[in-house]
Amino acid sequence: MKKILFILLATAALAYAADTHEHKTGPHKGKLLETEGGHVEFFVLPDRKAEVFLYDETMKPVAVGDGELTVTTGTREKQEKLAVEKKENSFVTAALPQGSGYWVILQWKPTPDAPTKTLRVKYIEGICEGCKLPEYACTCDHAH
Repeated sequence: MKKILFILLATAALAYAADTHEHKTGPHKGKLLETEGGHVEFFVLPDRKAEVFLYDETMKPVAVGDGELTVTTGTREKQEKLAVEKKENSFVTAALPQGSGYWVILQWKPTPDAPTKTLRVKYIEGICEGCKLPEYACTCDHAH
């Protein structure tokens, strides 16, 4: 009986850890993506420009420094590369295309000679009724 209880508790703990691991948002309430050695937050501003913030493993902001970011939106059939402006603590893109339901591909290099890290965000407009976050950063368990 103790063995079964232990297995149930361990399974519940792992499920909780996996759930919280997958459903985090960043300090700006944007989509938080994990990358080797830290996190990247994708946040869409009211003017539809995206701002991308960098954090270390403890969620401490990281300066952009010599980092490079390329942002591509759209579908496989129709892609659009967005202009990216480097700020001290973030990158800001040109306005996202109109519409909803397309992918935003972030290709980030912490230094010019580092390997490229590719991250993807499914951009969905609107606010989730459940968690009250932007749909692209929703933390609810329902499918989009």
